[in-house]
Amino acid sequence: MKKLFEKHDLFKLAGLFVLIAILLSWFIPYAFYDNGVAYGINNEAFKWSASLDYKHVVGLFDWSSYSLLGFWYFTALFMFVIVVAGLYKFLNSTAAYQSLTDKVANIFKGKEKVLVIVSTLLFAMFAGVATDPFITLILIPFVITIFSKLKVDKLSALSSTFGGVLVGMFGATYSTNIVGSLVDSNYGLGSANVQFGFERAAVLVLFVVAYLLITYFAISRLSKKDTPVVDLFAEEEVKTTKKTKKAKISIAPMAIFLGLLFLVAILAYIPWSGSFGVSFFNDLYNDIIEYDGFFKTTIFASILGDSFKAFGELDLLGICGYIFVFILIIKIIYHIPFDKIIDSFGEGIKRFGKSLVLLIVIYAVLEFSILFPTIPAVVSAILGLGNNLITLFVSGLYTNLFTVDFQYTVTMVGSAFAQFKDANVAALILQATNGIIKFFAPTSAILMVGLSMLDIKYKDYFKYIWKFLLAITVVTLIVLAILIYA
Repeated sequence: MKKLFEKHDLFKLAGLFVLIAILLSWFIPYAFYDNGVAYGINNEAFKWSASLDYKHVVGLFDWSSYSLLGFWYFTALFMFVIVVAGLYKFLNSTAAYQSLTDKVANIFKGKEKVLVIVSTLLFAMFAGVATDPFITLILIPFVITIFSKLKVDKLSALSSTFGGVLVGMFGATYSTNIVGSLVDSNYGLGSANVQFGFERAAVLVLFVVAYLLITYFAISRLSKKDTPVVDLFAEEEVKTTKKTKKAKISIAPMAIFLGLLFLVAILAYIPWSGSFGVSFFNDLYNDIIEYDGFFKTTIFASILGDSFKAFGELDLLGICGYIFVFILIIKIIYHIPFDKIIDSFGEGIKRFGKSLVLLIVIYAVLEFSILFPTIPAVVSAILGLGNNLITLFVSGLYTNLFTVDFQYTVTMVGSAFAQFKDANVAALILQATNGIIKFFAPTSAILMVGLSMLDIKYKDYFKYIWKFLLAITVVTLIVLAILIYA
């Protein structure tokens, strides 16, 4: 078994969960929740029976078909990571970007601890409010480049980027992807009066504890001089030509426009209206598309197109348009031929190919878990032992282990958790167990992409993270127990 996971361990672990999700459909009854009550096929209470009459099983051709269905359902995610891969391969092919990252790295030379502290905090804070945690992928490769030039070890770099994102998901406050799913009145716990800001003090305590712990673990490794992180998109130093030398010496345009792109990515994926009640960007959007000053026609609406959305309303495809505009500007300023851009995108996709395939495998677990649902049957059996902290906590861990994306966790078992005596605490249990699972499970898409990008073995990561996991689990249970029983 040990040798089995020596090579391509991430793929094999993710594939193992695909197999488990398939086999569960053969052994556990099909079930779903309706207003907190579990039902099975034919709307009968599900039965733990050997008979296939109460099961919706994954067949041989289902396995091949549904494994690839994620391309359809999660096209925005897959195309987004492809565009980001092309962007960073393109950037690394320019002397201006290499000079810019050299200068940034020199600022933090000898101050690696400061960079770890700041990077982890910023990623955690952004992920805690972002409409989609995957948007952080537009920022992470830049920071990884800085870490690689400072010779920071892989696990410290992972903790300071992807780890920060996971902290933000664990202690999310206004993220529509996480908190928004919980407060949804149709599928979440909103009908039980769970609103944005629920159990805010407890959430902040968990956020701070997780941040301090993961930052401590990252800093503790800096002095060990372990294997340094390698930038996935790096290439040899770019040489300038006579035609481009003058332009490429100046890094100011690269710094300005890259900074603007990062600023847009941050502002565009904060839920201004939905979570904070801020209408400024929606009003600005309406003013732009409804402006009819040119010959009494809404020319901006035609130029920008129907896909142009207000900040806070974009999906992952929305930022791609801004990325393409940025690339075009850099191409013009630095006299970069189109052929180089095309070559960069091809090479970027090639370098990120393994991580992309890994994402597809992980989302196959979600496909089988949702389309052939057995989770409610297991959760109903656990909650049948008693509706208390431990049964809810275990149910949350089990559900999040297979649902990959938190909104499907809430859709699957949210109505059952809403039956708890304190729905706000139940919502926090779902969020916290999701966060804990995301820190170590092979079905944690953010984590597995990080391990793949930084070429870290899962066993090495688990040896590093298990103490952190134990600590935040204990702290989480203590906080929840105080909320319930104090």
